[in-house]
Amino acid sequence: MSNQLTQIIESLKDRITHLHQQVSKIPQTPEQSEQIAQTFTEINALFSNANTPEEIAKHQEVKQLQAKLTAIVEATSDLVSIADVTRRILYLNRAGYQLLGIDPNEDITTHEISEFHTPETDNEIVNQGIPIAIKDGVWTGETTLRKCNGEIFPVSQVIIAHKSESGEVEYLSTIARDISNRKQIEEALHQSQFLIQQITDTTPQILYIHDLTTQGNIYVNRQIFEILGYLPEKPQQEGRRFFISTLHPHDLPTVLEHMNGFTNVADGEVREVEYRIKHANGTWRWLCNRDVVFSRTSDGLPKQILGTARDITQGKLIEMALWESESRLHTLVNSISDGVLLVDYQGIIRFVNAESLNLFGLSLEKLVDSEFGIPSLVGEMTELAVNHPTRGLVILEMRTAQTLWQGEYVYVVTLRDISDRKKADELIQASLREKEVLLKEIHHRVKNNLQIISSLLRLQANRIEDEGVRVILQESQSRVESMALVHESLYRSENFSQIDFTQYVENLAANLFRTYNVHLESNSFKLHVADGLFISLAQAVPCGLIINELISNALKHGFPNRSDGEVSLTLETSSNRHAILTVGNKGNTLPVDFDLQKTQSMGLKLVITLVKQLKGMIEIERGDITLFKIQFPLSEVQRNPVS
Repeated sequence: MSNQLTQIIESLKDRITHLHQQVSKIPQTPEQSEQIAQTFTEINALFSNANTPEEIAKHQEVKQLQAKLTAIVEATSDLVSIADVTRRILYLNRAGYQLLGIDPNEDITTHEISEFHTPETDNEIVNQGIPIAIKDGVWTGETTLRKCNGEIFPVSQVIIAHKSESGEVEYLSTIARDISNRKQIEEALHQSQFLIQQITDTTPQILYIHDLTTQGNIYVNRQIFEILGYLPEKPQQEGRRFFISTLHPHDLPTVLEHMNGFTNVADGEVREVEYRIKHANGTWRWLCNRDVVFSRTSDGLPKQILGTARDITQGKLIEMALWESESRLHTLVNSISDGVLLVDYQGIIRFVNAESLNLFGLSLEKLVDSEFGIPSLVGEMTELAVNHPTRGLVILEMRTAQTLWQGEYVYVVTLRDISDRKKADELIQASLREKEVLLKEIHHRVKNNLQIISSLLRLQANRIEDEGVRVILQESQSRVESMALVHESLYRSENFSQIDFTQYVENLAANLFRTYNVHLESNSFKLHVADGLFISLAQAVPCGLIINELISNALKHGFPNRSDGEVSLTLETSSNRHAILTVGNKGNTLPVDFDLQKTQSMGLKLVITLVKQLKGMIEIERGDITLFKIQFPLSEVQRNPVS
């Protein structure tokens, strides 16, 4: 009996030691770790001194130690559970009840572990966790648990398999810690890292962290590939050798001096350096670095610097080209026939070429460093009046631009003498005014002559008794008056190449109503001419005659009682630069067998001839309203009317 008890005690000692090792792996507070360690030490001491049944019975401390261990398990904030091999829960500590949302008075033995798992978690526990715990004694991992209300939360979980002396699994203990806060922190950290990575990957500059001790970069963003053609890993792996091999030999001392100068640099102070570095394709690129102290040693000395490198190659090439071309530019500006001034931003003349001395009539000493004024219109042409010592008032054409000269931005002012051209322009304008007066007089006289002819035709028509002849004379009179109206419109227009067609059509219709003694209601004549439509003299006369014939035809044949009816006229432009003229009337309609091409009417024959003259086409639409629709291409003057 004594040997058997000794074996049991040794087995218990081994299992207590194993349990202590597994419990030690669970995250604990320092106080919990100290209490658990002390308890297991006392248990081991007890078993070490227990050699006989009598000695074991004498030590009631076992129960006390068990109670103490139970108190520790109940006091921990982690879930602790014990289940049998069927996964039925035998024990659950107070924290387990709270985490799973179980009523503390509920009998936990009526539940199984799977009730608090999601299908994915249960599959992982059954296929991985328990088999590994049985094999190795313990399994640790991160899974999820499900509360009674269905809420799922992440946990860090430990499963311990407890075996008998024969190796059979007697029960499984589980310790789980809610890691929701940690997961949230990890996710926030991940999002922060992702945002930082996005910023570093999208910035147009090279971003790097440089270690001053190793003289190498410990981080470089991928823009180094876009700017220099190197993968970020290359400067990180090669360290100092990368800079020695890629920096321009003339700039290497400058960069090393820049790096060594961080000893006394305060936090937040920015230091800059410009240098040349070799591109992966062998060409040289200019970079401008801006660096700040990123971290320091325990002694407060700078350890790492954070910096950006901007590609300034294009600007450097332009700057060097400007410096190299300054002498050639000086020669060039002194050989041209225009005056050239360089004026600084304070309005002081800094440079003049030889022609400028002639334009101002002053010596170089009097012109340079004198006040010119700040040009107000950069990039536009203006005029400048100069009082020349010998020539009097001189008019100069002035253009202004901006450029870099000797390291500073200045205005470049070019001057050209346009005094003779201005005089010539004045003579031309005077001649044009004379011609305008002459043209206006010609149009006035032509209009008067046509009016005389119209008056003669009207007098003659009044004296003729034959109705047919009188109608012919009236028609001729209206045609003459339509042409006279064209010259009247041009006489009153500021532009003798085109007329305002809206006003012309209104006047023409009014004349026709008077001629044919038609008194329509105020809304019976509907006129619509597109806004801003001007028509050239070459097209105004035939177009006016066409309108005259079509409205006359509508008034003669469409209104037997001379009052009941409606006349409409529209003139619009289409997208293909054609004019669309439509004349229609309500009243008597055309005969069914009417053929425009075979008509014997002199007026309609005249319309067909005039449409051909305009290179247009005509068609008739019949119905309640008879419409004559004419299309003809607009001349160039109509597409760009002069206002």
